[in-house]
Parts: sequence; C-alpha cells; structure tokens
Amino acid sequence: MARFFIDRPIFAWVLAILVMLGGTLAIFQLPLAQYPSIAPPQIRLSATYTGASAKTMEDSVTQVIEQQMTGLDGLTYMSSSSSSAGSASITLTFDAGTDINTAQMQVQTKLEQAKARLPDEVQQQGIEIRNSSSDFLIILSLVSDNPEVGATDISYDDPSFDDHLLATAMVDVDWNITRLTTISVTAERAPQATTQPGSSVRIDNSLDVSVTHELRRSLLVELDAGYAKWNFKGIDRKDDVTTVGAGVTYLMNRYIHLVAEYRYYDRSSDFELADFSRHQASIGLKLQL
Repeated sequence: MARFFIDRPIFAWVLAILVMLGGTLAIFQLPLAQYPSIAPPQIRLSATYTGASAKTMEDSVTQVIEQQMTGLDGLTYMSSSSSSAGSASITLTFDAGTDINTAQMQVQTKLEQAKARLPDEVQQQGIEIRNSSSDFLIILSLVSDNPEVGATDISYDDPSFDDHLLATAMVDVDWNITRLTTISVTAERAPQATTQPGSSVRIDNSLDVSVTHELRRSLLVELDAGYAKWNFKGIDRKDDVTTVGAGVTYLMNRYIHLVAEYRYYDRSSDFELADFSRHQASIGLKLQL
C-alpha cells in the first residue's frame, strides 16, 4: 500500500487535500454535544503573606505547597508565580476527563498536610482553592524565524558542466498548538550540485513536518515525515524521496540529552537502478551548550 502512494505522489496529495476539506466542512455541522471534552481541568491555589518578598514567598510558601502536591491522581503539570506584593498563585492542571470535584478534595487533603510547614500568617489568612479555567482553551501561534529568499550560484571548473544561477527559498513555521505540543513545518527549494552524468545541478523541493510532544518535564517524543522532489536539469530524471522518523529525548540535565531515533528513507526514481530504501536506528548522547 505504501508503494502505491509513493509511486503516485500527486494522487496522494489530492487525496490528503480532499480529506482535509471534508473534515473542515464537517466540523461546522457537528453538534456541540458531540465535541470531545478536551479542556484540561485546573485548580488554582492562592496565598497571601503580607510584607514578604518574592524570594521569601517562593521559598517559604510556593515550594512547600508544590512539593506536597506531587502524586495527585491525573496531575499533568503545575505552574506557579510569586510576587513581591506578598502573593503566590499555583495552578494545577489535570488530564482531560479528570473529575474536578474528586481532584479538589485530594488537593484539599494535601494542603492540610502542608499547612504545618507554612508561616503562621499564611495559615491565619488561609489559602483559597478554586476551580480555574483560562479565558482561552488553546493558543495557536505561527512563528517563522528564518524565511529566506535568495539565489545560489553553482559553477564548475570543468567546461563540460554548465554553470547555474538559481533561486532558493525556505520557510520554517512553528505551530504551538498546546503548551506541550509543537508542530513544525519546513518548506524549501534549494539547488544542489550533482555528479549525475548529463546533469550539472539538481533542484530539491521539499516539505518536512514534525510533531514534538513533552510527555514529562524531562521526556520529549518527536514524530516527523518529509517528502522531496528531486529534478535533475539536463536529463529526464525525477526522484521522489520520502522519510519517516520517530525519536525520544531524555533530558538528563540542562546540558546532556540522551537521544534514541529511528528513521526510514525511501527513494523512488524513474531512472534505472536508482531506487533505494533503508532503515536506520541510533542512540547517543547530545551535548547542549
């Protein structure tokens, strides 16, 4: 089945576009009751310590509560802020579908266990617990740090090869669909020198898509797929290159990352004996400076 679509890339693109258009049209007809419950429930804790600095608030209140909240059922992550006005706010975010009433009871129990380690003034004023939901469900942002348009001059000393001045372009877009998930799309047109007999330059048109998700604070999972069309100028040769990969990154500390990757590469060509495919797996340490 994979070979069928690799050999017919135009059909594959048309089919994908039709599926996307069908989904776009159908979503406006979907009853609200049929929408999945995807908004993660949140509980916010607010505390006040009059006269305390932000550092004091962080050390004596915020960190104490955060340490006590670990181990809650369905807790995805927590975020906090401490201000120099003597106030602190801790937001607990749970998995979608978690019973917010049960979660609030567990938070109340954990907080009671932590109260003895909090300053007396904080205990006297009490800590507010309430269900919290942001004004927005999802933040969508498209960011391109390096759109490039230019030209590449390819020259050869050998007079049997033609010189070329060709346009190049690249756009890299990052789409933060949630706090933990990022989709990156890279489109590029770039000429490459080649030693293929009869051709002095190869035009690469490529599209790469990757999805990165943070499972935990120190564990990242990435899936990526790419498609490229290679056109060899001067001869009748066109190659279709498809790549699919998956990787897991474990952040051992700020500078050292353990990386495990798998990648499949397939090249389909209308040129004789140019078809090629391979599987590649690797594991190693990455130094991040």
